[in-house]
Amino acid sequence: MGLVPPVPAAEYPGGTLPLQWRMLADMRMKDPRLPLCDAAKALGYSATTLYMWTKRPEYVRYENWLVSRIWDGVPPAERAERQASMVRVRERFEEHAGEMQDRLLAILDTVDDPKVQAQVAQDWLDRSGAAVQRNVAPRGLTLIADAKLLERFLTRAIEAELIPIAAGELPCSEGELV
Repeated sequence: MGLVPPVPAAEYPGGTLPLQWRMLADMRMKDPRLPLCDAAKALGYSATTLYMWTKRPEYVRYENWLVSRIWDGVPPAERAERQASMVRVRERFEEHAGEMQDRLLAILDTVDDPKVQAQVAQDWLDRSGAAVQRNVAPRGLTLIADAKLLERFLTRAIEAELIPIAAGELPCSEGELV
């Protein structure tokens, strides 16, 4: 199959990762346009499982690290120029931060439209780093499932390594619900 991970597990500073993750990252590095369903067939997993892997922060960190190692083709002079430019932008932003804050507060005081006031207040909180998280209230979920559906969910969760159970070992016997 020719899927040899380009980085030995010991070289990655983020800890050990499953071999399947490294293989998937290698496939995506070789062909960034590779559909997940094709990668899933090559690895022997479902496309849903691979999709779940790609959303896990550990996998994302590994793939970003891998990309930075392989695709960092910026010349050192240009990299230094970019960093100096970012420092200048940050300094200028900090120099005028007080003026921007006063201006936002003036807009907040002079505008009568509640929507504009809410947007300005939200923007001010965002810039200060004290933004209020929206819509994070936990919600309950009720699921009515038969034994076959429950077994399928558990199998997929095991494939995606969401629950620490050895492959093929389900926590309930047939017809018994957890």
